[in-house]
Amino acid sequence: MRLNSQWLILFVLVALVAGMGLACDKDSGDGDGDGDDDLDDDVGDDDDNLDDDDDDVVDDDDDDDDLQFPELDPTVCLSGDPVDLQGFNVDYELVDSGLWVQNKNYYLLTLFSELAGAQAIIENNPELAGISAQRDAAIRQAAINCVGDVACYTNALIWSDSEARDAADALVDAFFHGIIPFNLADAHLRPSGMFQMHASLSDEELLYNAWIDAVNGMHEAFYSYAAHLPADQLDAIVADIIDSNPNTMLLFQPLMDVALAAMDYFGRDEAGRYEPLAEGENRAALARIDSIDWDQYRFSIILVPGWGPDDVQTPLHPNGKLHCDLAAARYYANVAPLIVLSGGHVHPDQTPYCEAIEMKKYLMEQHLVPEEAIFVDPHARHTTTNLRNVSRLVFRYGIESDKPALITTDSFQNIYIAYLLNERCRDELGYLPWRKVRRLDKNDSCLLPTPIVLYADPRDPLDP
Repeated sequence: MRLNSQWLILFVLVALVAGMGLACDKDSGDGDGDGDDDLDDDVGDDDDNLDDDDDDVVDDDDDDDDLQFPELDPTVCLSGDPVDLQGFNVDYELVDSGLWVQNKNYYLLTLFSELAGAQAIIENNPELAGISAQRDAAIRQAAINCVGDVACYTNALIWSDSEARDAADALVDAFFHGIIPFNLADAHLRPSGMFQMHASLSDEELLYNAWIDAVNGMHEAFYSYAAHLPADQLDAIVADIIDSNPNTMLLFQPLMDVALAAMDYFGRDEAGRYEPLAEGENRAALARIDSIDWDQYRFSIILVPGWGPDDVQTPLHPNGKLHCDLAAARYYANVAPLIVLSGGHVHPDQTPYCEAIEMKKYLMEQHLVPEEAIFVDPHARHTTTNLRNVSRLVFRYGIESDKPALITTDSFQNIYIAYLLNERCRDELGYLPWRKVRRLDKNDSCLLPTPIVLYADPRDPLDP
């Protein structure tokens, strides 16, 4: 995201009130929320000097008794209470459909299709079997009646609110009150963390809301992608789905398969790229987790947001390099044992370069930071999801979650995160992706993660 005039005015007012005394040399954008690096740095000022008074890469305060970056005090982000995981289990193994975009956007539907017990309940429950038969018949009839007519397909595939609620009621009844009950909530929904937004609800309410979320997410993907397909391409997708499923499809499958195929047609597979991270880009650092003595460090990780370049020929923006320079200085000062780089294929749209991956290359090549000290989140598309996704990795990888994380970035984004991001997080995510955030100095803030970040939001199919 770039700064528009309203954000700039708000930023200046907050800076004045806070007494920051910062000058901004450059306003580079439009504030439309389409990238993950919402604010630029005042390029050319002393941010290029990592300790703000010379060209070193270490702090050289003569009064700090050799403690580098003494201003980075994690105690302002500490909480007196340990984190409540609300049923999340770090040892839970996510069920895999073989399709990462599906798994991350519609994990409930992956459970329905991949767990034999869950599929059997849907197929054998009279009401659910009837709904499946109706949805199956609708797509097969659409293949005959809707040729060349996208609006016709839309009417055939989209669920009405009442239809979605009726199916939710039927699912709750089948899974909790059927002949052979299957408590999906205790077995999968809670320990997976994927439905953490609803973790405080009863088991039945949790399943109900998880289904409604899935339907809304499928609608989002359909209207964003399938509804914009060339008519003949949508014809071909529907025909292929029918040919691949000679038997009656489960109630969710027609809409889900069309939505996923449309995303694939437009190359919108961002949510699945680089997966499985734990066996790829993050494997080396993950293998080191158990050997880290967290008591030896002030912070658990150094969170570094990316910065999208201005053209598709540039792998890494100069400000992305600056963020890495700042993080490397703190890493070598033993402020934290791990650097976590966050940013996807964001700016320009569908760029071939991933911010987190390019920053990882830069840290390893220019600063010789070992791969075992670097995690990447190659999916975040906004500052909100930079913080959310990195906090997710903290919980999923078993990083110390009651120890604050350090956020290191340019001075503009640092103020934005500490003072201006709350409302946007509530609007876009529905919650604050932290228990605490506090600004520590010009380039750093601390963050105490909250497990609600584990919730996978189907409304954002590129980074759920």
